[in-house]
Amino acid sequence: MVLGSVTSEVVDMHWEALSAGGFARIYSRGVVCHDARYNHLVSNVSNGLATLSTGADVSQHGIIDASWYSHITNIKERFAEDDFTHVIGSHLVSGAGVSPRKLLVASLTDAWRQSYPTARLYTMAYDANDAVLLAGRSADLALWFEPKSGNWVTSSYYANELPFWVQNFNEKNLAPIYSKATWEIAPMPASAATEAMALARRRGEKADTALRTELNVPGQAYSRLLYTPSGNSMLRDLIIAALEQNALGRGSVPDLLSVYFTPFERLAELYGLESAQYRDALLRFDKELASLLEYLDYTVGKKEYLVVLTSAYATAPSPWLLSQWQIPSGYFSPDKAVYMLASYLDALYGVKNSVVGYTAQTIYLNETLFEKSHLPLLQVEQTAAKFLENLSGVAAVYPLQLVQWGGAANMRITRALGGFHPKRSGHLLIDLMPGWVVQSTLSTKARNSNVSYEDRVPLVFYGWKLQEKKVVTPVYVRDVVATLARLLFIREPNASVGKPIPGIGDWDNVK
Repeated sequence: MVLGSVTSEVVDMHWEALSAGGFARIYSRGVVCHDARYNHLVSNVSNGLATLSTGADVSQHGIIDASWYSHITNIKERFAEDDFTHVIGSHLVSGAGVSPRKLLVASLTDAWRQSYPTARLYTMAYDANDAVLLAGRSADLALWFEPKSGNWVTSSYYANELPFWVQNFNEKNLAPIYSKATWEIAPMPASAATEAMALARRRGEKADTALRTELNVPGQAYSRLLYTPSGNSMLRDLIIAALEQNALGRGSVPDLLSVYFTPFERLAELYGLESAQYRDALLRFDKELASLLEYLDYTVGKKEYLVVLTSAYATAPSPWLLSQWQIPSGYFSPDKAVYMLASYLDALYGVKNSVVGYTAQTIYLNETLFEKSHLPLLQVEQTAAKFLENLSGVAAVYPLQLVQWGGAANMRITRALGGFHPKRSGHLLIDLMPGWVVQSTLSTKARNSNVSYEDRVPLVFYGWKLQEKKVVTPVYVRDVVATLARLLFIREPNASVGKPIPGIGDWDNVK
């Protein structure tokens, strides 16, 4: 169970308002890792989910983001897009399907399938890219949401047709119902509401802006579900459909269900973790989590299932909040950076189209162009890095060669190396100053970003034979796969570099 863009402190912030059966139940009775982190410098949903599902670093699994640029053709490549597949379950004319073929290593589902050939392995997410990253190559089904039709669909890579239980779910036509559901935010504590409205007034906004629930969001018919708590509700219902109609988790071999709750990611980006909107969505989900755990107790049985709760990445504090405390902060615009750098290099070297593009806080240079112009790429990288370091909010810029061949003594460069892949990463990695975030692509009014310099996320193991335990020693999210492999007595995926978290599989103390 993966919550989009949650920090390790979020549950603590709202602990007193939580129900007894949701987050509080998992945190008070499970194995809580208080210092779980990603080891790469720049975090996003794609590299986070890839690391979580493979137990490998970016340098091995190759997923730096949902897309990257080819160093040979300068063409943008999208991770999941696959022309040799098509969408299953849609009555609309769709384009190319998706597959995990560009994931360079094995994932947990591959190891699970080898040990349990008859196990049912499912993943669910609103975005196809996220569903495929969790599914890997060996899943039976990777489900994602199609906003145009309101259906849950999959790829021909995984199945020739939707299972009956997914077809039945689609026939209920729940998307219009959930999409039209009103979202009224529950009252905030008086102090928090006053603070939020005061900040809005200081920013020149109307006093009630901080408490609004509706922003104009992009997308098609039912895209609203990705930006409201109703989206989490629909995912919960899909999980229950799998448990109820497909008897998931009730057999002689362990099944695997991986779910990414996308709305948390979008809500954090639009409103910020500190907002009334995010708080309300979290409290609503807390109640739904409680009911889901009760349902698992009833259908699968207490201590017969294992829940792993974490996040794909951690959202940084919103600049609009930091500004209230007069802490330096701001928004970095990749489009402006790319435009200014291209203009500078074109004028300096007398060449056109010197910059190819941007993704994952890295800028790609036109290698072919500089080779034809007999300009050393290393020299161009160093010149470009010095130029970019003068932009507002930029702390440092690491050229590709610096990340690839040196800098072990610099902790920031060491973390940059953790998110580097020689064939897919860009030539210039931009490291922003604390308090600065990349400008959102969702909305000009969005308060945060879908890219983060934060690395600390929640990580809790709950259920089955596990006892309550607090792990205070540092662990990495890549350790999740190794831990599950140890618990289930299966071989780790071929590129897993994580280690089993100490104490989680300590059967000697189990009563």
